[in-house]
Amino acid sequence: MSFKPSIHQQRIYDFVRTGSGSAKIEAVAGSGKTTTIVEAVKFIPRSDTVTFLAFNKKIADELKSRLPEHVRAATFHSQGLGAWRYAVKSVGAPLANKTVQLANRHLSAEEFSRVGSCAIALVGKAKGAGIGAIVEDTVAAWKDLSDRFDIYPERAGASIEEAIQAARRLLSASIDVAKTRPSCIDFDDMLFMPLVENVSFFQTDWLIVDESQDTNAVQLALLRRMLRPGGRLIAVGDTRQAIYGFRGADSEAMTNLGTAFNCQTFPLSISYRCSRSVVRLAQTVVPHIEASATAPEGEVVLDVRTSETGGFTTGNPEKATDERPFLPTDAILCRNTAPLVSLAYRLISKGVGCRVLGREIGAGLVVLIKSMKAKNVDKLTEKLNVYADREISKLLSKGQETKAEAVRDRVDCIATVIESLDENHRTIPAVCDSIQNLFVDTGTGMLTLCTVHKSKGLEWDRVFIYLAKLMPSKWARQAWQQEQESNLRYVAYTRAKKSLYFLNS
Repeated sequence: MSFKPSIHQQRIYDFVRTGSGSAKIEAVAGSGKTTTIVEAVKFIPRSDTVTFLAFNKKIADELKSRLPEHVRAATFHSQGLGAWRYAVKSVGAPLANKTVQLANRHLSAEEFSRVGSCAIALVGKAKGAGIGAIVEDTVAAWKDLSDRFDIYPERAGASIEEAIQAARRLLSASIDVAKTRPSCIDFDDMLFMPLVENVSFFQTDWLIVDESQDTNAVQLALLRRMLRPGGRLIAVGDTRQAIYGFRGADSEAMTNLGTAFNCQTFPLSISYRCSRSVVRLAQTVVPHIEASATAPEGEVVLDVRTSETGGFTTGNPEKATDERPFLPTDAILCRNTAPLVSLAYRLISKGVGCRVLGREIGAGLVVLIKSMKAKNVDKLTEKLNVYADREISKLLSKGQETKAEAVRDRVDCIATVIESLDENHRTIPAVCDSIQNLFVDTGTGMLTLCTVHKSKGLEWDRVFIYLAKLMPSKWARQAWQQEQESNLRYVAYTRAKKSLYFLNS
């Protein structure tokens, strides 16, 4: 090996080389987990079959040049698609809009206008949850998906029962089409149909699972089929970076994996990303994270403020002249989106080029605007306020505080964009154009503004946390929500490689 392993890495290598059974590796942020596991698989005999399951195709492709020849880099979806094609002797590219085509065919025009979009969304989530494959097809299961993923046909004047009835027909039609015309599958079917038909998978001696804290029940079921009897699994992830509970992610994913495969637990607790100062702050949330012996001291400043010229100063009035500019390589993170949008417009007015990361966030705002079917901006504002009051009240009555907060945040984002418009250009198309121009994922030379959720997996030399008081959220009332808020702070802190600043005003 080209580097001296830490004591934690050496224990993992020894386990792979001379141990037995399966393991889960709790890897802190910036711990070099990918490098560690790439080195670990080099100790696996070349006579053994090994599959490395990466988070997405891009990562899988990048790993191919780093892994030994006897190790396959793949994704869950590629494994599912391969098993399906082998079982049904079918080829062909997966469909991009299969459920939409089925909806146009199986729903009347009136039914499509009332519940079409909700039914289509429910079908996708049902496949992801394994309804009809590993989860019983009940009304309660469908309603749980509706609540969990914020799919409410009531907005279009329909009932959830109508949407579920339509979704069930579409799911049944989707399964029938895949059975009779096996090449007619979509992205969701790649994991779902192999479970429905109980197809056989190529079984491997070793399974390496990256980002295992984000696996769900369907993926767990597939792992059971991929690993040969007596085979060994290594699951790598960070339980404290589980922050997607509001989307339905399984916060107990690593625990479930550990139980299912009787895993031993190994820590990977040294962060090679973060400076010592940043690690000390992160330890207030995750005590077991450690700084590397070679880490620089770095800097954590608990109070900085934006300046009149678009830079920032320390919170000490006596040092107001100590003004520094924001750099294009910096990132400003916030718990919520609306404050970022407001800050972005203030920075832009000072000549600071910036973007809000999350094109899909902007697209969602545009969809919400269009769903209001307002004739002008004033009517849009009125309808959005009525919508927010109704949805928040409904969600709070169901104990779904996090989703209620998301509704408030979306409506506040749109209100902020409207306020930024010139009085002579206050039109709905102008609102949509402003949103699409602000929320972009590509481009260089611009300061990045980003929600903490969106920042996961990213890193910058200098990070600014904007309005840290928003973490924990006032809406987080249940125990699991409060745990996720704690995880959010940890994720936010550990995006910084060198310097971390708290931008309070």
